[in-house]
This record gives sequence, C-alpha cells and structure tokens, in this order.
Amino acid sequence: MKFEYSNSIGPLIMKRLLYVFPSPDATKRLAGAVPDIVVVDLEEAVAEHSKAKARRWLVDTVAACGQFGIQVLVRVNGAGTEHMSLDLAAVTQLGSEIGLLLPKPLDATIVRNIAAAHPERPLWLMAESGDVPLWLPETLAEFSIAGLVIGGKDLCLDFGLDGYQPAHERVRQVVGEVVRIARPHKVPVYDAVALGECDVRLALIRAAHAGCTGLSLVSADDVHVS
Repeated sequence: MKFEYSNSIGPLIMKRLLYVFPSPDATKRLAGAVPDIVVVDLEEAVAEHSKAKARRWLVDTVAACGQFGIQVLVRVNGAGTEHMSLDLAAVTQLGSEIGLLLPKPLDATIVRNIAAAHPERPLWLMAESGDVPLWLPETLAEFSIAGLVIGGKDLCLDFGLDGYQPAHERVRQVVGEVVRIARPHKVPVYDAVALGECDVRLALIRAAHAGCTGLSLVSADDVHVS
C-alpha cells in the first residue's frame, strides 16, 4: 500500500517501518503486509529472560524477512547493558547489507566506537531522548548514518509524559529539530506511531507534515493503511 501526502515541497510517498521479534513465526506478520523496512528487534520486543533465545533465532529470522526483498535492520540492546556486546556478536553472522539500529543512550563517542567495529554495515540511530539535538549534528557530520527512527515512548518518558503523546509541544519540537538536522545530510527520519493509536492514517499525515520520510509501526495490520 502506498500513502501519498502533499506538503509545501510537493507529493510525498510515506514509507513504513515494521518491528518484528525474532521467532520461527516472525514472517507470518509480513504475510500480505510487506513494509518498506523490517526491524528485527532484540531490545524492547524481547523480555529479559528471552534475550539469549532471541539471539539464537536471529539468523533464521533475518533470512526469512530478507526473502521479501526489503531492507532489514536489527535493533540491538543499548550501550551499558550486558546484552549489547552479545547482540553485536550475533549480528556479525549476518550479511553486511543488514543494518544496525542503535537505541539510547547515544552520543558521538558511542556511535564512533560501533561504526569503527562495523564499518561496512548500514548504521541507523534511535532518536528517543530530549538531548538528541545536542549530539546529532556532530554525529551526522562525522558518520554516514543511514537513517533515524523516533522512539516515541522513551522520548515522552524523558519529558515525564505517560506513553507516546505525539502532539505534545516538546515532543513535536524534538521531532522537528531531528528532521531539520537530518535534512542537509539526506538522512531519512521515521516518526513513531503511538501504541494503540486508532487512526494510523492521521499518524502518517502527522509524520509527513513534520517532514518525516515515513512511520514506524508495531502492528502488521497498520501496513495496509492507505
């Protein structure tokens, strides 16, 4: 499904990014609902006691998603957790075309270290804290970043808000700043859909109005919205 929206620049085809968790049944979520990008999520989608099992399923899940001919990313656990190094080791078993999506905490030093260890792999960053506009300019100037994904829930938590409140003034300010900083570098930005948000079409319009490239989704049913 294509969702076209016109703004002051002209018509935009909004893209869809869908999260799946590593499992033998992961690709069932893609049946008839193929997004533009799939994120195989080792972080929020996987409970603490299931992290090791998820890593064992990673290679097969990525291969199964790849059969649809779409871009595949792996979201690893964040710096400072015991899981990040194990996740990154698991990712080395994958082809270099599989991207890495890094969650918070992030800064230029963390990105520099991971980029040096994975120089051929597309690097994507989560933008999910209020300090993103402080470190993002330096990061985009120094590294070839493939894309940015707004982490709505964590961004709101950083502001003391309950759940993702996409219309909140401080949230929209950060999203706008991320888009403004990313635009000269031609880095795509994917906005977040609120969990339980009823009208995904309005979320797509909101993302397009903010200048985002697309929307990240957690339900395969929402990929059909046009």
